[in-house]
Amino acid sequence: MRQNWPQRIKPIAGDLTHQGLGLSAAHREIILNEVDIVINNAASVNFDDPLLDALNINYFGCMRLLDICKQAKKVQCFTHVSTAYVNSNRNGYIDEKVYDLENGKDPELLIEEILKLNPQQVIEREKEIIGKYPNTYTFTKSLTERVLKKRAGSQRIAIIRPSIVISAYEEPMVGWTETLSAMGGLLFAGMLGLIKFLYSNDSMCLDIVPVDYCANLILCTTSYCA
Repeated sequence: MRQNWPQRIKPIAGDLTHQGLGLSAAHREIILNEVDIVINNAASVNFDDPLLDALNINYFGCMRLLDICKQAKKVQCFTHVSTAYVNSNRNGYIDEKVYDLENGKDPELLIEEILKLNPQQVIEREKEIIGKYPNTYTFTKSLTERVLKKRAGSQRIAIIRPSIVISAYEEPMVGWTETLSAMGGLLFAGMLGLIKFLYSNDSMCLDIVPVDYCANLILCTTSYCA
């Protein structure tokens, strides 16, 4: 199987920020008629993205993909990669579920209200809008989960919530990574010997997970869901 992967994998061009994902007519037909599994692993993981930018990528990008999947003839499962911190606005024990907004508001109505503001107003009111969420990333990821639940219909949807993703534990090789974002940069600097000490204590728990663990979880969950 590894030898013929160039024949099995066919990359196509698209853009989450465009209507219809910016797909060509030919590529759209392939998805509508041939694809049976969809994994949405695309997002901006920048914590400080302006709210409108984060919404366009993390929320609307996912919804544009879901809209195409619901038109597709063979799609059995839509797997959405979210984050462990979608409920970071809550205190105390947190169940593994999709919570409603604390004020009971429809999440799509909230998004409509945000879009009615002009860009400068959104910037000025950003902290007020995201409330107890620490950043626009967790806020938009949380809204996405809620609307996925609302719009699911008959479509099978799986949601994966990894914590802070770090370099590989084993596959494709020990320590493999393609990014220095988040914890990756810290670990890389430590392996180079640039960082020798980190302030900590014996009660701290680092919320990290190797990337190959995440990849395997995504594949297994998607298979189970389908």
